[in-house]
Amino acid sequence: MNFKIWWVLTIFYIVLFSSIATWLLVRPISGVTAAEVYQFRAFSLAIMGFFLTIASVSQVLIAFGLRDKARKKSAE
Repeated sequence: MNFKIWWVLTIFYIVLFSSIATWLLVRPISGVTAAEVYQFRAFSLAIMGFFLTIASVSQVLIAFGLRDKARKKSAE
């Protein structure tokens, strides 16, 4: 996996999480057919933020791994 693929995946994640956040903020009725209130929206965004943090940390770790792999390859 090279950096070009990494950038494509990163942009995909950004678009995905942005669209989900927008959908969570504008939907009038939740999944349990209850009217949305601010607390439900905030809780939904907090859960999504947790998964965004996991995805971001994994992306950074992958980037560091790719960078180190590229450095070792160029040093040889």
